[in-house]
Amino acid sequence: MDACTYLTPSTMSEQMLNRLDGRTLRIPDLWPLLKDWPRGRHAGYFSFKAMVEQGLECLGREKRNLIAAAEPDLLAAEFWPESRGKEVGLLLFYVIWQGYLDELLESLQNADQAVADAFRHGICDFVDGALDLGPPKKTIGDDDILTLFTQIADALKKRCPRDSLRRLSSAVRAYVYSTAEEYRLNRAGTVLSYEDYFALRKKTGGTAPLVALAEYAARTPLPESITMSQAWLHVSDAVCVIVGLTNDLLSFKKEIYCNSTLNAIATISHDDPYMSLDKVVARIIRDIASAVERVEEGEAQLLREASDPDEADDIRKVIRILKLNSTGNLSWR
Repeated sequence: MDACTYLTPSTMSEQMLNRLDGRTLRIPDLWPLLKDWPRGRHAGYFSFKAMVEQGLECLGREKRNLIAAAEPDLLAAEFWPESRGKEVGLLLFYVIWQGYLDELLESLQNADQAVADAFRHGICDFVDGALDLGPPKKTIGDDDILTLFTQIADALKKRCPRDSLRRLSSAVRAYVYSTAEEYRLNRAGTVLSYEDYFALRKKTGGTAPLVALAEYAARTPLPESITMSQAWLHVSDAVCVIVGLTNDLLSFKKEIYCNSTLNAIATISHDDPYMSLDKVVARIIRDIASAVERVEEGEAQLLREASDPDEADDIRKVIRILKLNSTGNLSWR
């Protein structure tokens, strides 16, 4: 039976929050899960704040403060510690843009449905146009976000093959539309099954667009025969799982404070109300460990199937970026 069929939405979330109230959540050290994966902080980190200020110049003070408070400079420094200055600068601008986009999407929760849908369609069409993947779109009602992404897109088009740009656009589109579903479920007070939540979380976390930028960060474009292979798709998917579930563990208290039950801990507890929180956490940790193994196995398969040593080296470089994204997320959190 579907996990959402036997309770009204408001009762589902209310009962779940009541069951979790007052229970102790113990999060173990997550670093051992990531084995010997590389980690670090960019040597130029202390210059990133000035870059953030530059990237936010086109925004009003309130918007600037909101985005700066999320420390995009630290995120970029932890996610791409080995990328060169020019690349990490653009990646930092992208993080700023996605953070701003996230705030805009969140503000649509109380907007008229038609207005909200039009904005989501508009931003996705604009991204396609800016990346030369569709007709140019000049306005969506928020010129600030257009200005930011136009600069990013112009730089990406000079360096990235068309299939890489398509993957970025597809990831942004999935992220934008999945947040609409997330907000709808939150408003309704719906608690998903863990399986259904798991599928949604890989999109709402916003990690997939960053994964799509890994080749740019590594200065190493990969052929489409690799990036469209099942092994590569499994690696990319697994990184989204690692980042998403790690964030779920570390942000659970904030989610509960906001009365949101769209979290792995809440959904597993909903599936099995008698499971202790320690066992819930253990389940999530097993899933993170499984995702780590999928990255390792996928990398090994891609290396076995590489056409020559140079291609194998390129694969290692890009997957190293994805591993740095995974460890960087834990450091940033």
